[in-house]
Amino acid sequence: AFVHSRCDTQPGCSLNAGPVGYHFVPVAIFFASMIYLTLFRFRRQSHTGTPITEAKQRRNRIYVGCGITMLAACVAIFLLDRMEKSIFVPEAVAIFAFGVAWITKGRGMYRLRAA
Repeated sequence: AFVHSRCDTQPGCSLNAGPVGYHFVPVAIFFASMIYLTLFRFRRQSHTGTPITEAKQRRNRIYVGCGITMLAACVAIFLLDRMEKSIFVPEAVAIFAFGVAWITKGRGMYRLRAA
């Protein structure tokens, strides 16, 4: 390991304290930013007062689904961390869900379908 701690030789000692634990602060900020973008910014209308199209409503449902998935993954990360289990899978799920929302926002799926 790059960072040695007193926990290296003690069974049951949480490694989320000290330098290794600092990972969670930026990750929490990162996930909070992604959830905010997905649930609020991506769902905004580009022009106020214009009717919402069916395509925009479909995209909004995708954004809400992705946002809820990211929130659930963050809860799972919190719970698994408390149980000192691996948080790799919920982190990967949250990042994948944001990727789906990002591709939807960039309308990448429409471009792939048209090709």
